Amino acid sequence: MARMIPSQFSTSKARGLDEKSGDRAELLVFAALQELPNSYTCLHSYRMARREIDFLIIHPETPLVFLEVKGGLLVQKDGRSYQENRATKQLYEISPIEQLYAAREDLIFGLRAGALEEAAKAFPFVFFAVFPDSLEPTSLLPQFDGASLFGDQLNLPEKLNEIFMTKARKFGALGHANAQALIEFFSREIRAQPHVLLEKLFDQEEQIAKGTQESVQAHIETILANPQFLVEGSAGTGKTILLTELARTLAQKGERVLITCYNDLIEHLLQSTFKESPKVQVSNFHHLCEDSIEKAFGRQLLQQQKQLLQTPEDTKTTFQNGSLIDSLKLLTHSK
Repeated sequence: MARMIPSQFSTSKARGLDEKSGDRAELLVFAALQELPNSYTCLHSYRMARREIDFLIIHPETPLVFLEVKGGLLVQKDGRSYQENRATKQLYEISPIEQLYAAREDLIFGLRAGALEEAAKAFPFVFFAVFPDSLEPTSLLPQFDGASLFGDQLNLPEKLNEIFMTKARKFGALGHANAQALIEFFSREIRAQPHVLLEKLFDQEEQIAKGTQESVQAHIETILANPQFLVEGSAGTGKTILLTELARTLAQKGERVLITCYNDLIEHLLQSTFKESPKVQVSNFHHLCEDSIEKAFGRQLLQQQKQLLQTPEDTKTTFQNGSLIDSLKLLTHSK
């Protein structure tokens, strides 16, 4: 049996089997080529930068053989070629030979990675358009005459071998050295090496994260052992992380937790963090004041306080703080 690269028909294509897309037709061709002698190597669905080669056949005694597979029935009229969907009878204009010429240029360009680009320009090659669903017609348009394969030929592996060794061979032969070089290029395994510096960086990050977690847990144990606790630190020292873990720990113990802050951004961040934790309430200072006033005196007083805030921007913040604090004092005395 021929060596197939990859060894199995693409699973995504095998699931599709859509006549318009040609997946079912490609599966038929794959099965037929697989029955060729073991001196053949057949590439399937070789992807390049701009297009994909359906099949590429490598044999030392033949040229490089390109196959473009077209499902459905071949229809030729008015000097044009079409594939007809057997179910819908819809026609799709095709130009497989032009596709194959473009694919050859892409392949030669791609072989530069294996230092084969210059040599590949001299490789003998031949194109075949393959129509697995059609029997060979009595006549063909000139562009397909002698450059087509049909379903009745695919059913006989020995017939395929004869075609490649006769029709194709008259264009030349790759030779054993070129054939082997191509096989090695297409079957090579490329495995990226790990980035040592990044690996060290990731290890350091993991160690820092582990050390931070251990430090936070130690602080939480100290805080829980004291009724009052003050944590001080400059920006980025982990105060918010410590607060978050402390609130999470208390909530897991069944405690209700109120987190207050002054900054709106921090409020939104913490609210997002604890949105699935009903026992944790997050509010900035002014929202907490407003909620407290509304609960104690009703919404009417709260609205009166807000109306008083319709002042110029340069006095607004000071007046807001004073009004709310005065209201809280009133709330405290009333309780």
